[in-house]
Amino acid sequence: MNADDAISPDLEQLFKLYEAYMAAKRYLQAEQVCLRALNLCGYQSWAWAYFLAETYYPRGMHAEAEPYYLFAARELANKPLVHPTLPRCLMFLAYTEAFLGKEELAGEHWRQSMDYFARSKGLASCFARECRVTVRIVDDRIKISFPPEAMSAAWNQFCREHSTEIANLFPGSE
Repeated sequence: MNADDAISPDLEQLFKLYEAYMAAKRYLQAEQVCLRALNLCGYQSWAWAYFLAETYYPRGMHAEAEPYYLFAARELANKPLVHPTLPRCLMFLAYTEAFLGKEELAGEHWRQSMDYFARSKGLASCFARECRVTVRIVDDRIKISFPPEAMSAAWNQFCREHSTEIANLFPGSE
């Protein structure tokens, strides 16, 4: 949970239940917990919206996941500092959009996810602003393409030094 969320005993118990269901890959039950928590929060919690999206994505329910990833990403992007969840949230939003055929939007959100990740590590933006990134689905696999010269030298060096961390944070973007 996050300090931004009003943590009542009910929400704390729901979060523990959510974690247990997700660990057991019981996504339908985790979804029900998230919906209950969102109802308690008045649908104002980015964290529970993100958690709900996380129950839909592994089940291939991309149309259901998209608005929750988008809500969470917008809320997190408005924070003064880069929240550690923001890059991953934007990345999964991009993957979801790609599955829905929104390739251009998916490319923009994937590029933003990498830029926020770079900023969280003290680097400047990793892509030139005008860089066009394409995220599409080919044979049920995520394909990401962009001109290699679009990446900054600092980002290229960072990628070489932290390739395992990047692969873990951004699955499908090696």
